[in-house]
Amino acid sequence: MERLDKIIDRLQGIVREPSADVHCANRIVFGALAYINEHYSENLALADVAEKLNITSGYLSTLFSQNMNGGFVETLNKIRIEHACTYLQQNHLKTYEIAYKLGFKDEKYFSRVFKKVTGVAPYEYRKLNANR
Repeated sequence: MERLDKIIDRLQGIVREPSADVHCANRIVFGALAYINEHYSENLALADVAEKLNITSGYLSTLFSQNMNGGFVETLNKIRIEHACTYLQQNHLKTYEIAYKLGFKDEKYFSRVFKKVTGVAPYEYRKLNANR
């Protein structure tokens, strides 16, 4: 939609300068994502990431909600589940080992999150992707 707005504005001769707030917000979210991708296996909390970026946890939470189609926890879980899919395809680790390796403290919670994100349980995902 943003791209279409820009095209329409260009056709109509309207020039909009991107606000500094948008660039700043994008940099902050990018920095948060980079940190999460490096530390996803740790016990991460919103406050920890916000502290590393020198902003408040409330502001970071707002930025995630506005820019990531979900909050901090949803984003963290999606990143963890992407890695879980890789481990499940490799078929070297048991489900509980994958859960703990990714920073989940409970295998059952990991299974619930996995099913919520992918639509299938971890063992079903492993069976479906056994040939890869």
